[in-house]
Amino acid sequence: MKFTLSWLHEFLDTSLNARDIAAKLTHLGLEIESVHFMSAGLESFTVAHILSTAPHPNADKLRVCQVQTHHGVRQIVCGAPNARPDIKVILADIGDVIPTSGLKIKASKIRDVESNGMLCSARELGIGTDDDGIMELDASLDVGVKAIDALGLNDVLFDVSITPNRGDCLSVMGIARDLAAAGCGTLKALPPLAALELPHGREVTLASDVCPHFILYEIADVVNGTSPAWLRSRLESVGMRSISTLVDITNYFMLAYGRPLHVYDAHKVAGSFSLRSAHRDEPFTGLNGTNYALAEGTCVIADMHGACAVGGIIGGNASGCSESTTHVLLEAAWFDPIAIAGAGRTLNIDTDARYRFERTVDPSTTEPFARRAAEMIVALCGGRITARTCAGEAPNLTRTIAYDPTFMMQRTGMMVEEARQETILTALGCTITKEHALWHVSTPSHRPDMEGKEDITEEIARMVGYEHLPCTPLPPARLHVRSPSLTDKARSVMIARGLDEAVHFAFTSEANASLFTDDAASLVRVRNPISSELSVMRPHLFADLLPAVARNHDYGRTNLALGEIGTVFFGCTPADQPLRACGVRTGTTGMHWRDQRSYDAYDAKADLLHLLEGLGLSSAGVMVDTTNIPPYYHPSQAVRVSLGYKITLGFAGALHPATLRAFGLTHPVMGWECWLNHVATSLKPKKYTAFVPCAYQASVRDFAFVMDASVAAGELRKLILKANKQFIRDVTIFDVYEGKNVEAGKKSVAFSVTLQAHDRTLAQEDIMAVSNDIITSLHTVGAVLR
Repeated sequence: MKFTLSWLHEFLDTSLNARDIAAKLTHLGLEIESVHFMSAGLESFTVAHILSTAPHPNADKLRVCQVQTHHGVRQIVCGAPNARPDIKVILADIGDVIPTSGLKIKASKIRDVESNGMLCSARELGIGTDDDGIMELDASLDVGVKAIDALGLNDVLFDVSITPNRGDCLSVMGIARDLAAAGCGTLKALPPLAALELPHGREVTLASDVCPHFILYEIADVVNGTSPAWLRSRLESVGMRSISTLVDITNYFMLAYGRPLHVYDAHKVAGSFSLRSAHRDEPFTGLNGTNYALAEGTCVIADMHGACAVGGIIGGNASGCSESTTHVLLEAAWFDPIAIAGAGRTLNIDTDARYRFERTVDPSTTEPFARRAAEMIVALCGGRITARTCAGEAPNLTRTIAYDPTFMMQRTGMMVEEARQETILTALGCTITKEHALWHVSTPSHRPDMEGKEDITEEIARMVGYEHLPCTPLPPARLHVRSPSLTDKARSVMIARGLDEAVHFAFTSEANASLFTDDAASLVRVRNPISSELSVMRPHLFADLLPAVARNHDYGRTNLALGEIGTVFFGCTPADQPLRACGVRTGTTGMHWRDQRSYDAYDAKADLLHLLEGLGLSSAGVMVDTTNIPPYYHPSQAVRVSLGYKITLGFAGALHPATLRAFGLTHPVMGWECWLNHVATSLKPKKYTAFVPCAYQASVRDFAFVMDASVAAGELRKLILKANKQFIRDVTIFDVYEGKNVEAGKKSVAFSVTLQAHDRTLAQEDIMAVSNDIITSLHTVGAVLR
């Protein structure tokens, strides 16, 4: 929100200077983005008078001007097409610096003709966008007058960042109102409106809940020309371009009072107005010249031929005003903030009107400011107000809140006297009815964000100053350590495994998503996608991770280990949106003097098993097989991990080359996925006991068994763990061999078994007994000690 100090003074009688006002606004929670002294860099520029001009002897587009300055007559070469005798202009004298370009003016020769200064355009001075010619000033100005005085630039421009809940401060009047409530001056009252009897104008039908209140003034015989200097100056000072008097008046009311308005050329509107929902793909051309296909449900203001405007967002090109407009319809309405925000996002239109309506415009301003704007149109454009139409009624956004003044101390610890609380609330526009110790506080219509007693307390604290909040230490309390969630545990394990966490949008392209589903028609599609590349909800995290791998490869990063935890989508209900964890590895394990190698399927399998272990599922309890492998994995280099073969916990292995080629990847990529929802339902409540380290030495024994090549090594490991639960603590597979000295169709698997007792050191007899238990157990699957 931008405004100037002089504009603020039209609403607020204050003696504070610009820096004090900036400090107070920050104090009130209205963050100052910048304070710009508009005269900065222009102090030495002055008014000059062109006495005569002559063509440049060596250049067709240049003119040699004789200019009367406060130092006497100077010769200046100028290329502006409007340089001519008898006009007042802005002079940059020798030694001056042009603020927009940094050019320092010096005496020079331009095409062999001496030039002693420069005549400036608005763009060169940084005070406007017009660079078609030099600025032409009021002929009554005296030569030598400072340009900042002649142009009214001895002013200060504020840029304030307004939070979304403070739509009431998106106007100069709103800023002044907040400052006045804080005791920084007196808010100036608007002149009263005289009674005005007008006939009923065009019919307006409200057929949409988005707009409950609509005002229409008809003004005839207007002349729509260039706005007066004061109006142009107000708009241009805050960076808004002057268009025409009619449009400038509506923009002025929006900036000054926070009341968006719109004007229609009455001769371009056919019949009555209807505020209705747009038809599906209804065509509409906005004032910005863009063609839109409106979404069904969008609120439009339509005549007999179609939409004339999208309510609260943008007017239509077909009904817009031009220089030839003589009959005007002035609209003021109130629109539902949520509906405006949704329609604006759908159409991808950002306008100042939308920005205000979606933050809630004060509904009580609809009628009075429509009337004031109509009177300003008559004052500046001539004509007469001929009719008025009012449809619906303004919604009541005021609330009555029960408030106990002692709540201020209870909530904030600030001791604020009741009289001061009452003064502050009254200054904020509230009315108070007292009932014994309880106050009934009615909030003003421009503050819909005040919903409860906490908001009243916040407003009082804001006005008193947050710096007065006492520094009260919190009372001592027992520390309750939150048990980590399943997601937190998974993230910790993935980081410990060396995976970099990736975070993506849940959207992806249909092409990517179709690689990870058997039925493309079942994909969950986004109704209003950000782009065609984000048109469906991802059915798999690989749909995001593999493009990330491809992008990193393009940047030369070929050694990658990425992981992500997120939701995948198979439908629109929560049950169809399970939580998954996925990881990918590609390239090598990194530079190492001894054992650098390429990632393989076993790395992906290890990632998955470590994750399950970290989540509380012992590797002894899970099964590893090669059944039901999804088609995006390599058919012979991937495994399924399950609980009792029935509950799938995840998959791991090399990804299918065809899948990789779809993402432009030519190098092998290893991947894994963990179905966290299945893990969560498989976990049993765990009782935590204090860890007591074993005081007795562990013993390690190695075994090698020969068995059929079809027997899964993981099955053998589970049998060993069950062989003697009293002493066997851990089992590790450290070798799998097929080849020489092993019968064809057989394989040798070597295990390292850790044995330990909690009450004693195991004797040799104990170790031999456990060894026999292991050998006997593995005989059941045909495994023979090698």
